[in-house]
Amino acid sequence: EPDCVECAAGEYYDASATACAACAAGTFALGAGVRSGCTDCAAGKYAKFDGMDHCVTCPEGAYQELEGEETCKVCPEGSQRVAQVQTDSGDVVPVLGVSLDQCECMEGYYVLDGTSGKKCEKCPDAATCAGNRSLPYPDEGYWTNTRSAAFLGDHYECPIPETCEGLWH
Repeated sequence: EPDCVECAAGEYYDASATACAACAAGTFALGAGVRSGCTDCAAGKYAKFDGMDHCVTCPEGAYQELEGEETCKVCPEGSQRVAQVQTDSGDVVPVLGVSLDQCECMEGYYVLDGTSGKKCEKCPDAATCAGNRSLPYPDEGYWTNTRSAAFLGDHYECPIPETCEGLWH
């Protein structure tokens, strides 16, 4: 009976070929068993090769919003995705990368409009950039013009250094 053919992990029974066949990239089959198809990898995971018995979690700095994919997408330049978070109880749990919006600026980079999922610019000279969605802060002895976001990338030396403590002016 063809319906009762047991296939190895990473394989399914292909009735047209009357034999077990490797799961396609982007899908998997866990353990040996009787099955007529493979399972798509969940969003945030991928299976790069045919015949996989599990899906791999997208690494920090990557995400995949679709199911059944064989690769992850890389976060924009200067950004990364947080791959784990600490719960209120202190446990560290993984976070699947399922959206471009999870990519936030790395320390030393910023994005002017305060949103995530965009290319982050390198922190300007004479400024400190904490990453995530924070804007560049002037270093001690420097100032920036906050009247327009267009000026936030420019930091100027203070004519009277002791008046510039590295805050917004």
